[in-house]
Order: sequence, then structure tokens, then C-alpha cells
Amino acid sequence: MKKKNREINIFSISALDLFASAMGAFLLIAVMALPYYLKIDKDIIEQKNKLEKELKQTIQKLSKCEQVIAQQQQQNLKVQKELSKTFCAINMNWESSKIQDVDMYVVDPSGRSYAFDNRRYSGSDAMFTVDSKMVKNGAEVWITSELQPGEYKIYYLYYSGSGPLDVNGRVFTKSFTRDLPTKRMRKPDRSNGVLIAVIKVDSNGNATLEIST
Repeated sequence: MKKKNREINIFSISALDLFASAMGAFLLIAVMALPYYLKIDKDIIEQKNKLEKELKQTIQKLSKCEQVIAQQQQQNLKVQKELSKTFCAINMNWESSKIQDVDMYVVDPSGRSYAFDNRRYSGSDAMFTVDSKMVKNGAEVWITSELQPGEYKIYYLYYSGSGPLDVNGRVFTKSFTRDLPTKRMRKPDRSNGVLIAVIKVDSNGNATLEIST
């Protein structure tokens, strides 16, 4: 008698039901969790946008700080430049019982001669601020806000009067204040001035005074 053929089913109806139920449960959970995952993505995007905004603001603040620092550096350079300047004032004076006239000349490193007839030059703030003429007690004052590197020569000229005359002077600079030696002028001589002293200025603005012998 021939045996009947039997079909071999790997999955029974019960197993299929189990798989279907599990798949349904997974889909249900996924659908329920989807808004949560969407919320996480939204929070991440918002946080990213917030960080980008803060980064942009920080960059703007740093840019402003850099501008302020650059301005401060420029201001510091200006201050340093002003502090490096060597001002100078030269005073010459005399006392006499007679009416006298003594002139002071100052020759700068470029060869410009400052005197009663050339009290100042264009492009320079150096000038004579006091120029006495034909008085018993006189004075002359030459000033500049900045001595340039080189030599400044100081001359006295006995322009008019009579008899011997003692002339005094003083030099004021950022580096020093010194009296000039008293110079006895014997008689008027309009053609020749007498070299009294030389102010020497180096490239750093430091000044020294050399008295002429």
C-alpha cells in the first residue's frame, strides 16, 4: 500500500500569527516613537542654530575688540612719538645801566639761521618768542617743540651799545637744564657773532650740550 505524501510546513499558522503580531507591535512602537525622534531632531537643529548665532556674535565682538586694540596701538604710537620729542628753549639775557642791543642766533641742523630778521621758518614751529632791542635789561628767547637730530649752534652778537657787556643764558630741554657761561662782549660787532654753545641731538632725541671755548 502506497504511503501518502505529507507537506512539511516550516512555519505553522501559529508561528505566522506570532510573527505578524510582533511586526505589528514593532510598527506600533515605531509610529508612537516617531514624534519623539522628530522632537530630538528639532531640538538639535535649534541648538545648532543657537550655537551658530552665538558664534557669529562672538566673532563680531572679537572683531570689535581687534579694532579697539588697533586704535589703542595707534594711540600708543602717537603718545610714544610725542614723548620721544625733545623740546627746547634757549634764553639769553643781559643787564646794563646803558641802552644796549644784543642778538642771539640759533642755527639748526638744516642750516636755517633764526634771528631777529628771521624769527621763524615755514614748516617749523621753532621761533623767537622774545626779541629785545635797545634796552638796558634785555632778553631773547628761542623755542621749539621738537629738536631734530643734528647740531644746534647758539651765537651771541653785540649789535649796538657801548662798553663791555656781560651776557648770560640758559638752555632747557627734556634731557637737561643748564646755564650757559657768562660771555663778556667787548664792543659792538655787527659782522661777527660769537659761538657760545652747541646742542647735539642723536637719533633717539637725546640732547647734550657742548660749551664753546
